[in-house]
Amino acid sequence: MTAGVEELVSGVVATPTHGRWWARPPAGAPRGILVGFHGYAESGAMHLAELRTLPGLDDWALVAVDALHAFYDRRGERVLRGWMTRELREEAIADNVAYADRVLDQVRGRFGRALPVALTGFSQGASMAWRAATATSGTRRRSWPRTCGASRRWESRRRL
Repeated sequence: MTAGVEELVSGVVATPTHGRWWARPPAGAPRGILVGFHGYAESGAMHLAELRTLPGLDDWALVAVDALHAFYDRRGERVLRGWMTRELREEAIADNVAYADRVLDQVRGRFGRALPVALTGFSQGASMAWRAATATSGTRRRSWPRTCGASRRWESRRRL
């Protein structure tokens, strides 16, 4: 240590935290479960409102997952969320994938384990949907995801 310079140390501690998902149950007998992951500075509730605008999904359960990392907007009026930052990125990804796996297990238990599950996301949420779709789990087999891109939010829905 250099004279007059204080040495700093840090550590990383894994800790559980709680997350939340929002859902709009299907109108009748469910045909599937659409799970959405929102973008940075959004929330699951906001994303669910967007999912509800997609046509032809009345008989699907629509689910939106809140990211684990909450923060206030600039005015302090709304709680918004993000999936990760540059700091502890790999740890956050692992935590988020494990969280998404638990959400999918709970949602499938609620709406039907035999139903097909489709994952979607916007911005940071698109990366989360991809990670959740390609993660391995001992409890179920996942198919390889198919992706599509849109230059603006939900622009692709016009092409569905």
